[in-house]
Amino acid sequence: MCYSISKFALFGVIAVLFVLLGSPCRARPLPVDEDTTRRFNPRLVLLLTDTSEEAQLQRTQLFYDELKTKFYRYGITRQLYNLLFTKPSRPRVPQAKQQDDIEYFQQFEGKLIQELSIKKLPLFGPTVNDTTPKSTNWFKRAGNTIHIQTRDWVINKNLLFKEGERVNAEILYDNERLLRSLSYIRDARILITEVPDNPDAVAIEVVTQDFFPLSFRAGRAPFSSYTLGVQNNNIFGIGHRFTNEVLYRSGGTPAIGYEGTYMVENVKGSFVNASVSGSYTDVRRGGGFSLQRPFFTPDIRWAGGLDLQRMEQMSYVLHRDREKDTLVWHASDLIDGWIGHAIPLNSAKPHPRGRESVVLAARGLRINNHEVPGGELYDSDFFINRKLWLGSAGWVRRKYRRDAYIFGFGRTEDVPLGALVNVTGGIEEQEQLQYYGQINAAWGAYLQKLGYLDLRMAVGQYFGTDKEASRRVRYGSLNWISPLMPRGRYRFRQLLTVDYLYGDKRHSYEFVSVSSQEIRGLRGVDFRGTQRLNVSLETIAFSPVQLLGFRLAGFAFADYAVLNSVPALNLKGRSLQGYGLGLRVRNENLVFKTFQLRLAYYPGPGGGFNISVLGRPNSTFQDFLVGRPQTQPYR
Repeated sequence: MCYSISKFALFGVIAVLFVLLGSPCRARPLPVDEDTTRRFNPRLVLLLTDTSEEAQLQRTQLFYDELKTKFYRYGITRQLYNLLFTKPSRPRVPQAKQQDDIEYFQQFEGKLIQELSIKKLPLFGPTVNDTTPKSTNWFKRAGNTIHIQTRDWVINKNLLFKEGERVNAEILYDNERLLRSLSYIRDARILITEVPDNPDAVAIEVVTQDFFPLSFRAGRAPFSSYTLGVQNNNIFGIGHRFTNEVLYRSGGTPAIGYEGTYMVENVKGSFVNASVSGSYTDVRRGGGFSLQRPFFTPDIRWAGGLDLQRMEQMSYVLHRDREKDTLVWHASDLIDGWIGHAIPLNSAKPHPRGRESVVLAARGLRINNHEVPGGELYDSDFFINRKLWLGSAGWVRRKYRRDAYIFGFGRTEDVPLGALVNVTGGIEEQEQLQYYGQINAAWGAYLQKLGYLDLRMAVGQYFGTDKEASRRVRYGSLNWISPLMPRGRYRFRQLLTVDYLYGDKRHSYEFVSVSSQEIRGLRGVDFRGTQRLNVSLETIAFSPVQLLGFRLAGFAFADYAVLNSVPALNLKGRSLQGYGLGLRVRNENLVFKTFQLRLAYYPGPGGGFNISVLGRPNSTFQDFLVGRPQTQPYR
């Protein structure tokens, strides 16, 4: 399908319709009731026309009160109501205070921490913003009973402060986010109260709420395998993660295989994450070990990591020409180590726009291929041994803004804001010596009435004498997230992503494609080329309804992608489109993926309608980090 102005116009019209239809009319019909006095209650009329956050909460409460009255008429429906519905709570992140959260800690700056305590909330019932609600049905009470709470010493080792120290607002603000980033902590708050009769001292209470740590997975795996897995993110409450998968493939040797990973976050308070993994299936055998210490807060001075891996596996060697795709068995060893050091700038001054630092980093990578296939495939660069030495120097500014109802369904989300400029250079040794240079830049901010805007770009190139020795990559992206738009009992978000990737003089196995990653839900199509533009627009409507703690969100989307193998910024080529709507279901107390029902339409030859029911991986934000040096991905 060839690119044309009319297709872009069609895409734009549909995108505008999504934006306009995404915000329903504010007017709502008055509730019909036999009691005409109540029907025309002036307070009710004012409540229905009030657009304030408090009024929205009251309307939601009114809806549930009326529903509860009807269900409570009979004993069996009363039990059904208590089982299915959860009392609505106040928004987890009050809109008026989102950008000023650090000011809460700044009012206690410099005061002595005289007392430190930890409060662990039950899994179901209360929240960190409202600790008073109790579990109202047997299902939630049973969940609270069987759940093993995170141990106090595990929370303590993840604290950046202790009794006897002075309050540092930025450290406390960072620590809240750090606690929420743990895979077994759903939400966290740090509360401060002044000590009576001692105005220079405070008491700090760390309030946390866990995820239910168990999750299960079943489905299809590559090479016609079936998989059944279970994961525990918090074994016995000690913060260790254990993932297990059993794979079955008819005719395989062995027919039943196993893959597992054991991970410890923050080993002994060092903030080093350690993991060990192993696989023994008919298509993958080997294991690996990893130690990683990231720049987990803007004040961290040292970071680094080490990865060791030995793997034998079945792989597809893919080419831009699909007819040359080959399935092979090969083996490789990997050693990958890096170290980074951050030098803070203006550390003694306030940081309203974020803390700044200069980051220097170095990396060494070695990949040794063995037991590779012979013949023509052996000559492929895919199997050539590789040594890579990289160094980088960059400037970064980082801060975070609390929000909710973006990728989550009401939990606190820490949105990265800031900027960075990073220069990377190094040497890659394969059959010949090659030099590499790259520059990355990024900028992200929250703009009043516009929302979140994130811009990123990267330019990377190898330098050599022949064609493939001077291969290049160009990348750019724009991500926009609208402010939260309350409409009645619903909350709306608009998300826009524009992504551009171009490469030339690449190896035959290096290419970009258009598949279900770019056009969501697309099946049976795998276009390949060297240049891709992808545009995605989505409207999300978060519902106030809660069933057994599960929240609902409707969504509508429009995706467009164009792919070709021509010079940069030439957008003539194959294009694909996808439009659809669906429903997402998630319980924020659980670590399960978001459940999603989606109906999509794909115009053009080979298109049509598609209905899918699947688990959707939880999305994450791109942070502003200068960490392990790496070449710009091209895929």
